[in-house]
Amino acid sequence: RKSLHFAESYDIVKEQKEVIPMVKIKLKAVLAEKGIKQKDLVERTGIRQPTLSAMNNNVAKHIPLDVLDKLCEALDCQPADLLEYVPNAYEGEE
Repeated sequence: RKSLHFAESYDIVKEQKEVIPMVKIKLKAVLAEKGIKQKDLVERTGIRQPTLSAMNNNVAKHIPLDVLDKLCEALDCQPADLLEYVPNAYEGEE
């Protein structure tokens, strides 16, 4: 069995598809549907603008439960309205 050098193993990992988040944040769609601007949501909830922006662009790494609670209260919705589970999502696939 041949052992791989670091450079060879790095190239193999690099060629693999990048996994994208399996839970999508649908904040942008909910805001559009309700006609609410991100700035107004900041004022309603007290959630920091960078936090909402990361969620709006679906790049947030985590969502604290208190943030989710504030969003649901301000938008009169359920957590399932804001989040969608997408199994086995890879970059370049839908």
